[in-house]
Amino acid sequence: MAFHESAKTKAIAAETVTSSGPATVTEEPLFPVNPATYLPPAIEMIPVESSNLLGFGHDSVKTLRVWFKNGTRYDYIGLPESDFFDLVNAESAGKAYNALMKERGIKGVKL
Repeated sequence: MAFHESAKTKAIAAETVTSSGPATVTEEPLFPVNPATYLPPAIEMIPVESSNLLGFGHDSVKTLRVWFKNGTRYDYIGLPESDFFDLVNAESAGKAYNALMKERGIKGVKL
């Protein structure tokens, strides 16, 4: 399934400037995302106890955001809220995150 840009999304992308530049797709997302037009939503983050992760966030359009201690952030698009709660409530957030991504072969968009 190919991503088709509309004139409107091109105009939005042209008008939007972020300090870190445009998002880049590092792996295949759950559905096609064009990094040139992907505008990360504002998502409230929940901190977790982890040696590698700072926290997780989730929004109403099923975007899971993962923030690592090294500053790297990924959005996983199309994940249900139940996955978010499983990660936040896991005994080991890092192990739960790795298991979820490997189990389902989920790919994210690097912000």
